[in-house]
Amino acid sequence: MFTLKLSIVIDSQTSSEDATLHALEFQELLDAEIIRWSQDNEKLLKPISEIKGALSQLLEIPFHGGYVPGFEIMRQFSLIYTAGTAQLSQSGDQTLEAQSSLYIPGERTPISGQYEVINSNGKGTGLEVTSTAGNPFPPTSESDQSYRLVDPTLHKKSKK
Repeated sequence: MFTLKLSIVIDSQTSSEDATLHALEFQELLDAEIIRWSQDNEKLLKPISEIKGALSQLLEIPFHGGYVPGFEIMRQFSLIYTAGTAQLSQSGDQTLEAQSSLYIPGERTPISGQYEVINSNGKGTGLEVTSTAGNPFPPTSESDQSYRLVDPTLHKKSKK
C-alpha cells in the first residue's frame, strides 16, 4: 500500500467554501492523474483501480515554524510491480516462475502467449485467451478466475 500525503495552503483572502471546492477539485484531478499514470506504466502488473483516503477539514497547517490555514489530502493505493520479467531462453523453455504463476484480470501480461482460464479451485477450465506482453489481461466470466501461461509465443530471430 502506498500513501501519498499532501498539504494545501490557502490564501487568507479565499473563503472557506471556495477553498474547500478548490481542494476537492485538486483531489479529483490528482486521482485521475494517478490512475492515468498507472494505465500507461508498463512496469505495473495491474493498473490502479481504487484510491482511498480523505480530504481533511480546514485546519492549521505547520508552515515555516508557524501555522497557516489549509487542507491535508491523503490518498492510498496499491502499486503492484513485477520483481522481474519472466524471460524465454533461446531454446524456448519457460522459466518455472512463468509456468506456475497465476495472473488476474487487469494485470499486465508478462510474456506474450496463450493463457488458460483457471477456476477458483486452481483447475484449468479449458478456455484460453491470447494476450500480448505489456497489455492487461481481459476480464473473466467469473470474478474468482485467473490466468496461467500454457503456450508462450516464440519469436524467431531474423537472419541478416
